[in-house]
Amino acid sequence: QSIKIAVKFNHSILIFQNRDSVKHFKHLNIMNNKTKYIITKGSGVDLNFFKPKIKKKKSYNVLLASRMVWEKGVKEFFEAYKIINKKKLNINFILAGRVDKDSPSAINLKHLKEMNSNKNKNFKWIGFQKNIKKIINYSDLIVLPSYHEGALKILLEAAACGKPIVASNINGCRE
Repeated sequence: QSIKIAVKFNHSILIFQNRDSVKHFKHLNIMNNKTKYIITKGSGVDLNFFKPKIKKKKSYNVLLASRMVWEKGVKEFFEAYKIINKKKLNINFILAGRVDKDSPSAINLKHLKEMNSNKNKNFKWIGFQKNIKKIINYSDLIVLPSYHEGALKILLEAAACGKPIVASNINGCRE
């Protein structure tokens, strides 16, 4: 509501990280052709901190790092794990991120613990990680099967670490 008020009186410049969000705001009639806005090229990543690290290991690790809400593609990530697990491949699926209790699409802690149970030996939810660079460098592939995004720092950090990324073909991820 405050955005609508600020835009209505032309007292602000809106900052977006992708063109799809601009279109969305226009579609919702939050802004019009006179509204001032700029589009940035993302949040940026410290390339001196996030950089490739070569390691040798026997297993392959796939990481999904995000808030624990369904629209980040957690269900699809777990379904991919089940398909790979049936083929008995040595691939570990790592889910990292905090439970977002304030979101209406928050994943129930009980459900996360169930996915994390011993019956799913190559699937691990590790919760919030303060040192995400360590987890990125431990991983071989970073995925984000999200339904919608603004701009994702995890993808920038993974790319800066030289990791391949697979993400949904949606705004935010494309940028």
